[in-house]
Amino acid sequence: WRQAGRADADAALALLEGPLLDGLAAVGEAFGAGRLFLPQVLKSAQVMKQASALLEPFMAARPSDAGAAPARKPKMLIATVKGDVHDIGKNIVATVMRCNGWEVADLGVMVERERILAHAREHGVDVVCLSGLITPSLDEMVRVAQAFEAEGLDIPLVVGGAAVSELHTAVKIAPAYSGIVACGGDASSMPGLCASLLPGPGRRVATAAHAERHDKLRQLHAQSRQPRLTLETARARAAAKGRPTPCVTAPRDPAVHRFRNIPHAELEPLIPWAMLLGSFGFRSAAEKRSAEAQELLRDAKTFFAGLPPAGGATLAVHGVSGIFPAWAEDETIFAMVDDTEVALPVARDMSETGTGYSIADHLPPKGAPTHGWIGMQAVCAGSGLDAVIDALGQSRGGYLAVVAAVLANCLAEAATEWLHRKTVEIHWGGAGLGKRPAPGYPACPDHALKRIIFDALGAERAIDARLTSSCMIVPEAATCCFIIR
Repeated sequence: WRQAGRADADAALALLEGPLLDGLAAVGEAFGAGRLFLPQVLKSAQVMKQASALLEPFMAARPSDAGAAPARKPKMLIATVKGDVHDIGKNIVATVMRCNGWEVADLGVMVERERILAHAREHGVDVVCLSGLITPSLDEMVRVAQAFEAEGLDIPLVVGGAAVSELHTAVKIAPAYSGIVACGGDASSMPGLCASLLPGPGRRVATAAHAERHDKLRQLHAQSRQPRLTLETARARAAAKGRPTPCVTAPRDPAVHRFRNIPHAELEPLIPWAMLLGSFGFRSAAEKRSAEAQELLRDAKTFFAGLPPAGGATLAVHGVSGIFPAWAEDETIFAMVDDTEVALPVARDMSETGTGYSIADHLPPKGAPTHGWIGMQAVCAGSGLDAVIDALGQSRGGYLAVVAAVLANCLAEAATEWLHRKTVEIHWGGAGLGKRPAPGYPACPDHALKRIIFDALGAERAIDARLTSSCMIVPEAATCCFIIR
């Protein structure tokens, strides 16, 4: 076909608009129907990109047809909202939508709502997709919806990401905007969802369907809200069940310790390969045993074994941890950091059928003759990711680029477990590893606790990571948590 392109510029266009686009459309349709898995879609998109680059010089030499206007593709804007750097899912959705014939403007991560609004208005997009991983991103999505409402726009908004649910979309985001707000599912469902939102009779049907579904969800939410205990009752219930025995074992070495360039060989046994498969859509046990899943695993393990490549870029993994004197009062843990008492507000189980416990109950009460201890740790496996992707010569939506990004997240999880064990077994001592509650999760839902961990450990310099305004760790392949024993 290269010879045909050289002989006749029309042949290049015929190849692109014929078998290549037809093949890509078939891939998108098969993915949506569940006959293909995500790795096959990403590989197909990569082939299409390479073929287009090869044909482009021939098409550039082809005179345009007088008066002929190219068919307009539907336009999508996609962005990760302000304060959030999650982009793996966003990149996958962008690739899938391009496979389905959409023109996609990917604005990247940490995108201000003013920029989203301006681009949507200036370029006449048909759908705006907002992505977010952490719970503060949900509030930013509401603000984006409010901005669109204030401007009188009616462009459909599709919200997605780990933090998003249909219920939250119906209860919090949809009421802020008179246009359509839809909750996106996985990447395979996005082409059908977005197609239903394009102007035309189908959009009127979709508008009515979304409005009806949101009304039902709001009604169910109002009817099914679980009764909650009062704070006093929850505390009394926890006290009646007996306070956990606090760990007062003095650490062997409570100082802050840095772990630079943790060996990949030590992390490999701890890598959660099931997490990698799940990120690519292999969720059931049968799917994880499929030939496609096993091929992905081989690719990922081969890639991991080949780090660093010839260019020297690698997924460097760093960690830092420390152990601090601590005690508690009600739902607040107090830790001594550099001779300063720091308050760590945490949660208590106040559900009607719950235990009433708080992780603060694991520490001696303030004023007790003996204080306890609390560990803090942070790890990062993503600071070298951009260099690795550059060395691959792919966009962030390319197959191996996505493998690298997901693998970095898996390495961060492995390093979290590795560092927890090292901290307890080497620097702390005593029996039992304890718990590893992380800010942003139910036991300690306040993301601002990450700032206390970062400040106490000097984590920004120790692990080459930082916090955004909404307390998401940058780069994404990083974690921080407490250790409670």
